[in-house]
Amino acid sequence: MSSSIERERVIEEIRRLPENRLDEIYSLLHFFRIGLETSRDKIKPIMQFAGAWSEMSEDTFADFMRSITTRRQEASAGRRIRETNID
Repeated sequence: MSSSIERERVIEEIRRLPENRLDEIYSLLHFFRIGLETSRDKIKPIMQFAGAWSEMSEDTFADFMRSITTRRQEASAGRRIRETNID
């Protein structure tokens, strides 16, 4: 289905809504659109790092991955200790 047909279907559904519900629908559509724009804005800086690891040597990458694993385990262990200590 083409985007113009889909847009017309959405518009037609909106036309059929009771007047007292239009404000709710506007809020929903507005926040949905803003969310899409925000997520696109967040992707751009992240994608600047795409492929950055391809220039790492195998040894450097292996060290990096070991470091990440260790940090995650330490963070997880600390979280478990805090969660079991009830004041």
